[in-house]
Amino acid sequence: MLQIFLTGILSSFFLVEESLAKDNDVEKGNDQVIKSGEKQISSDNDISPIYKKEIKIEIEKLRKLRVEVEKKIKEDEKLLQKIKEERKKLKKEREAFEKYIKLVESERYKKLAKVFEKMDPELAGEKISKMKDPKIAAYIIYNMKERKAGEVLNYVDPKMVDKITKILTDIKRKLKKNAQ
Repeated sequence: MLQIFLTGILSSFFLVEESLAKDNDVEKGNDQVIKSGEKQISSDNDISPIYKKEIKIEIEKLRKLRVEVEKKIKEDEKLLQKIKEERKKLKKEREAFEKYIKLVESERYKKLAKVFEKMDPELAGEKISKMKDPKIAAYIIYNMKERKAGEVLNYVDPKMVDKITKILTDIKRKLKKNAQ
């Protein structure tokens, strides 16, 4: 949006600058005719000195504005580059943080699995059946020793066992894909 605006301003600047060049020819006494819209003006007779002075003032303002706009564009480009660099840093930090979270969760599930392994299989199955999130239950079962996990699953509600089995299957598929 800003670039479109600036392009318009710069285009206007060049048109006015071209007009100024023609006005300079008028001041030098050339007899050429300046076209302004549909009307033709004789360069020596029809343009007043006041009008010429105003044009020069406006052109000078446009030149200053052009310099300011170019400076602002350069500043914005530098700022944009800084933003891109910060985004890259944030992305790396987010990835590292997500890895850390996964590691912490993995350790948590391993500890919970050890606790459930030490429980009576019937009590452990009852606790797992009452869990609201089957994903947590699946990760606990996943981190248990296979024999203990099988004993506990015998006492888990069949609907919960179906959910846990689906999640465990997905986990094993993901591990196979990552291994390849």
